[in-house]
Amino acid sequence: MELPILQKTDAFDLNANECDSSELSGLSITEYPFLASGISAVDTTEVDASSITKSGKRQRPPAHSPYFTQSLSLTSAKSKKSILSQGETSKNQSPKKESPKKRPTGIISCIPFPPLSAPYFGLIQEKLAHDPFRLLIAVTFLNRTHGKHAIPVFYNLMDKYPTPQSILDAPKEDIVSVIRHLGLQNQRAATYQTYAKIFCETPPTKGKRYAVHDYPTKGLGRDVKKGEVLPEESVDSRMAWEIGHMTQGPYALDSWRIFCRDILLGKARGWNGEGDVEEGFQPEWMRVVPEDKELRAFLRWMWLKEGFEWDPFTGEKEVAGTDLLRAAMEGRIAWDDAGGMRILEVETEGRADDVKRD
Repeated sequence: MELPILQKTDAFDLNANECDSSELSGLSITEYPFLASGISAVDTTEVDASSITKSGKRQRPPAHSPYFTQSLSLTSAKSKKSILSQGETSKNQSPKKESPKKRPTGIISCIPFPPLSAPYFGLIQEKLAHDPFRLLIAVTFLNRTHGKHAIPVFYNLMDKYPTPQSILDAPKEDIVSVIRHLGLQNQRAATYQTYAKIFCETPPTKGKRYAVHDYPTKGLGRDVKKGEVLPEESVDSRMAWEIGHMTQGPYALDSWRIFCRDILLGKARGWNGEGDVEEGFQPEWMRVVPEDKELRAFLRWMWLKEGFEWDPFTGEKEVAGTDLLRAAMEGRIAWDDAGGMRILEVETEGRADDVKRD
């Protein structure tokens, strides 16, 4: 049975410049600094507070990743229940209920871990891999808006304006009327039309790469000048990307790399290497180490399909254990409160044990 696409995802800051559609004809990097800066107007990635020092600098990864542990702790589900001692309650007094702890935000996927046999994980990007323009528009909808609210509106907009040209030609007020209840409607509408204009005039093309500074890691891409167009990597090894002239946002770049880049470059017919023609071909998704919690969760699932336990913090991987693989195939994996994986043991005599994997 095909797993339905769940419409839950994280939210991201949206700081797009507001403009009228009439200004799009004179679009330039100066008018839209997010097209050339290291900060995207439509894509910012939320990071854990623990990864940032008081000075604002990212901490170096620990020597030993918290996602790889040597042993697993076994905890009975019964131990998680609040048990009142005898004599604390009476017939006229109800037992006191403990308030559930609030799960931390920004690290735990909103999508339940699917069995490895599931055809989809549950990201909207999986459905839009062959339509990169819609994929880029979709990820902007998820900025500062929960997926269950944003995705239906995205489809409404696409039904009304199915192509980049139709979005570009639409009166800005019409787009605003469709997305108004999501908030930030003027900035969003301007962003969609900006994407549409660039996609119509200079769409992502094989052999044309543009500067993205400090992506995927700090320092990379700074040897490429703004406005410089690089040829294929086999000709110029400097780091640049085919959509660098459209966005500088890590979330959009990561999503596009995972689901669209191999198809654009003609290396495969699908994002997972379907129809690859190169000997020793490795899909682009295997080289992506995103910070977005949903993309991280998706890649943990994908790497388990390949037989590896992948560390989203460092990008390292190791051969997955038999118990973990069996549980993943049987659909007995859940996210714990730290964003790690937890093995759900088979219930026996009314008891269910959890095995936590940090």
